[in-house]
Amino acid sequence: MTFSAIQYLNKPYPGLEKKSEIYRISIVIGIFIFLFLYIFQPFYIQNYHKNILLITMGYGLVTTVTVSIVNFVLVKVFGKFFNADNWKVKHSIIRSLLNIFFISICNWLFDLFVGGEFSKSHGLVEFILYTTAIGFFPITAVMIISEHHLLKKNQGSAKRMNENIEKQKKPVRDKPSTMVFSSELTKDKIELQDSQLLSVKAEGNYTAFYYLEDGGIKKRLLRIPLKKVAEKLSTRKNFFRSHRSYIVNIDKVNHVSGNARNISLHFNVDNYTVPVSRTKVKAIDAILQQK
Repeated sequence: MTFSAIQYLNKPYPGLEKKSEIYRISIVIGIFIFLFLYIFQPFYIQNYHKNILLITMGYGLVTTVTVSIVNFVLVKVFGKFFNADNWKVKHSIIRSLLNIFFISICNWLFDLFVGGEFSKSHGLVEFILYTTAIGFFPITAVMIISEHHLLKKNQGSAKRMNENIEKQKKPVRDKPSTMVFSSELTKDKIELQDSQLLSVKAEGNYTAFYYLEDGGIKKRLLRIPLKKVAEKLSTRKNFFRSHRSYIVNIDKVNHVSGNARNISLHFNVDNYTVPVSRTKVKAIDAILQQK
């Protein structure tokens, strides 16, 4: 494998973050399988004669259900590996191969159930190889095209945001004030000026506070849910929830970058960055225009 191929495999790529995305992808793949089988009729499907429409719809339905279950299980069981925030092209290829593998097994069983001739004369391994040959190349092509499209789209959004940041001289905000955050189960607390606080991040039952001190960024963990921190920051215009796990101080954003997976907010200290969810990009863009 060449170096360029390795680089491509490690490129950022959008993962499946929501149940609705998994359902949508599952339905699209199921429809593709149905149309492909109905139009081209491989695997002796033409021998079903009058039942071709129902049988091919059955394959599509089995595919949709299989993809939904497989992706839910992958995210649930292998959450660290299939983390949407660190998703890369290689993760999508692995996920696609796993989907193809399980689609093959389930559709082979469905073929046995309906008395298909292919499953009678060919084994499961052959069925998997045929399905992989049919599915891998279109899936790979779609990934390459979408990666290029998303990269251009997010880079364009980042460029527009950076232009808005450059236009801003002295943003008008409320006067700096002190904020105090206290742990729920201990006496630990942190006291910060709002101009010090860069972001907060959910870490299980804790919230991590990233703040400026002595010319660098410090991190402090408190046992307090992000939801309660968000409630406390909700009255301050310069704090915005950019991601399900992050709240950021918009006034401290120095630069914005974009890749195929997401938009990232950069702070002018220690190369610190915070991700922006795809659903939050427009809101962040609008805030930067209003500053």
